[in-house]
Amino acid sequence: MEKSIISKEIRRCHFGEGFFLSLLSEYAILHKVEGGNDIGIDYFCEWINQENSESTNVLFAVQLKTTQIDKIILTSVGNDSERSWLPQYEIKWKDKEGKSNGNFDNTIKPKTIEYWRGFEIPVYLFVIVVEEGKENKLLYKRYTPILHRTEREGEIKFHLANNENSFLAFANKATSKGGFCRDLYIDYIRCNYEKGAIIHKDPRELGLNQFPKEKFFFKDLLTEQYKDKVQETIDWIEKIRSEINGK
Repeated sequence: MEKSIISKEIRRCHFGEGFFLSLLSEYAILHKVEGGNDIGIDYFCEWINQENSESTNVLFAVQLKTTQIDKIILTSVGNDSERSWLPQYEIKWKDKEGKSNGNFDNTIKPKTIEYWRGFEIPVYLFVIVVEEGKENKLLYKRYTPILHRTEREGEIKFHLANNENSFLAFANKATSKGGFCRDLYIDYIRCNYEKGAIIHKDPRELGLNQFPKEKFFFKDLLTEQYKDKVQETIDWIEKIRSEINGK
């Protein structure tokens, strides 16, 4: 009987998937998409409220990739001190001579990007970097600002999302601030504004002890992309109010 041969690439992908699940399962309910490579989405995830271990109903989509460190050039580019407070990296493919050979995510097809634009939830590219004998790294890149055309792709860096076997849901776990949860919350707000919705969850419902407790909106996010959508909602509300008062 012939032995079943599993390629190194498949084994690496299986390892990466297991590593990803072990890190995020504490903070999210993960729904695997069968045939995810065909649609560009591997998981749909529900963020969990840590206090009651229940879903917050805040959803996000993930494409997951795993690579060996010797296939890429991983460059530290400082800390995202104004947002998530997480370390930032650039990832480039490495050619046979060890030189840069384009951005890591340039393999994402244009039709996949257009497909992602149809989602009304945040989308992330997660990358597991495997390095023999060293700590494996989990990094993520926010695609919602790119899909909404509010930031250029080159402006969005990868963020380090783990400290050994702990997921950096918060940059400071003691204060529940920053980290992936901060970026998820902002991208959730972006998706609301993209739909013209101006009401959103309190960040503390996600476990994020950041931003005001009272109702508020993010003035900095109301760029032209979102401003027109929100204005449509305001105009529509005024029209309904006039019709109600007229009756």
